[in-house]
Amino acid sequence: MKRKLLIIIGIISLISCKSLPMQNDKACSIVLYHIDIVESFVKKGYIEDATSLYCSIVFLEELTKIKSDYTEEKDMFYIPTEKNIKGWKKWYKKNKSKIYWDESNEKVKLEVLK
Repeated sequence: MKRKLLIIIGIISLISCKSLPMQNDKACSIVLYHIDIVESFVKKGYIEDATSLYCSIVFLEELTKIKSDYTEEKDMFYIPTEKNIKGWKKWYKKNKSKIYWDESNEKVKLEVLK
C-alpha cells in the first residue's frame, strides 16, 4: 500500500511540477504528500498513524494559512473535511510556482514578492 502511495505521489509531482526548477520539485512533492495524507484520512474515515495526520495538517495550515476544521472537547481534535482538501488543493494550484525548498531551514516556503 505504501509503495503504491509513493508511486502515485511521484507521478503527481512529476506532472504538476514538470516545468518548475529543481528546488520547487522537492517543495511540490512535499506539499502533495501532506495533502494526500489528509485526503486519505477523509476518504477512509480513519488513519493508522495519527501523528502523520496531525503533522500534515499543521504543515498545510502553516504554509497556506488555511485552517482545518476541528472540534474542541477536552483537547482540540482536527477533523479535516473535503472542503479543507479543496481549499488546500486550490491554494497549491495557485501557488505551486511560488513555493520552494529552503535548504538552510530545511522547510518548504512561499516566495514573498516585494
